Amino acid sequence: MAEITSIERLEKSFRVIWSDNVKSHYNFLWLRDNCSTAKDTNTNHRMFNLLDLPDHFHPNNYALDQVNKILTVTWNHEGHQSKYSYEWLREKCYTLSSNKKYLSPYELWDQN
Repeated sequence: MAEITSIERLEKSFRVIWSDNVKSHYNFLWLRDNCSTAKDTNTNHRMFNLLDLPDHFHPNNYALDQVNKILTVTWNHEGHQSKYSYEWLREKCYTLSSNKKYLSPYELWDQN
């Protein structure tokens, strides 16, 4: 499993460098929307609305816990704190998934 070697805060996102030299980007709104506290654990009911965020939504601070492999972000909106495991970040990374070549599950009849 790749680990985060560095993280840089940009204007609207984090740029993450992984131990295998892969670079990922995570938009602040996307991260907050995907925080595990955004939904009720029992009912899966959404408990958070992106429209409630201020125009200048950003992290107040963030920290990497290399022992437990967790990125902790404290947001400027209501001081909310989100925690993301390295494994989850890598698995859900839309930067990596959008760079993959699409392979159709369908086989064309006239193709060999």
